[in-house]
Amino acid sequence: HQGPGGGAGSDSSGLGRALSTHSVYTDAGSSNSPMGAGGAGSDALSERYLSARSFHLGEDDLDESDKNLATLELIRSIPGNDRCADCGAPMPDWASLNLTVTLCIECSGTHRKLGVHISKVRSITLDDNAWEGGILDIFKMGGNDFVNSVLEKRLQMEEKGKKGDEWLWNAEDDEAVDSPDLSRARAMSVERIRKPHPNDPLLTKEVFIRKKYVDRSWVVGSGSTEALLKSVASSDIRGILESLLTGASASSPCAAFASILEAREKQAHVAAMAIQGKAVIPKELAMRMEGDVGITALHIMSDFKDVNVLDLLTLYSSDINARDAYGRTPLMYCILARWEEGAKLLLKRGAARGTTDVYDLTALEMAMAGGCLTNELAELLCN
Repeated sequence: HQGPGGGAGSDSSGLGRALSTHSVYTDAGSSNSPMGAGGAGSDALSERYLSARSFHLGEDDLDESDKNLATLELIRSIPGNDRCADCGAPMPDWASLNLTVTLCIECSGTHRKLGVHISKVRSITLDDNAWEGGILDIFKMGGNDFVNSVLEKRLQMEEKGKKGDEWLWNAEDDEAVDSPDLSRARAMSVERIRKPHPNDPLLTKEVFIRKKYVDRSWVVGSGSTEALLKSVASSDIRGILESLLTGASASSPCAAFASILEAREKQAHVAAMAIQGKAVIPKELAMRMEGDVGITALHIMSDFKDVNVLDLLTLYSSDINARDAYGRTPLMYCILARWEEGAKLLLKRGAARGTTDVYDLTALEMAMAGGCLTNELAELLCN
């Protein structure tokens, strides 16, 4: 890196924006660095993660990064978000959208390896589109402290009773080992686990992260569909997030909300009559639908109409185009219920436009029949 007199201010604007808000790992503060000879503890560690804004950058570059910096500062102001959720490194500038946690660059790489069905990783300052809509509102209800209180609960309980920072874990039966008096066979299955530190080897962090988010090794209890739907019905973002983090599925069938299925069917019947002059369900389909509901949490949002809840559910749904017994998607439900905001969000999240239901109606035709086709919605449905 060149100093102030070495031309750093002549960097391209793209590089300038990237450097202006991202932390840079240095060897300052380490035992073998003259800069850190007297450093110790968290203060010395913080010195090793320097914001690149401390380097000389052109004024234009800094002005262009103001919006990104505001987003970064807002996210880091959420309890616990000023440090990486997994290793505690200061000044994290990456995040997992669905998990609502901030991450250092090293831990973010491990999250990417888990797959997007586990963690959807984005840069806080470079992925501008990721922070549109209600994502920031969702983050305010989550954050590192809350998520860790759920996913590391058993670990935190055990650590409170230990003087050191290591404890025993039985990998075979997934239970904490209370006694050090172990048989040789049982001792073979015991691992020494603690929460990683920023300077720990990458492999140590990878093992911990996989146990935390994939195996849910330190979760107490498990999320249920019933608890999830109760939180959905009351627009309880934190309750929804806790249920999803502990294993509830956003794609599970919601048979208890069959009345919503029936309401949307009546609306679709009217739409079919308006568009086609008839509304006939083929006999073979009618027989197949008996006893089947097929609606998910995304479908029932057409009744509850909370766009932030809908957005959170899309982050956890395995199929945003899930079909009910009549072949209707959550997008169709929003349109039939005349909830344009929900329909636009689903379209922006990748909902299929050309799907047809049992009446051979598309979402566009349903909107036309219902008289709720605005210019913006029409553009989204036709593109």
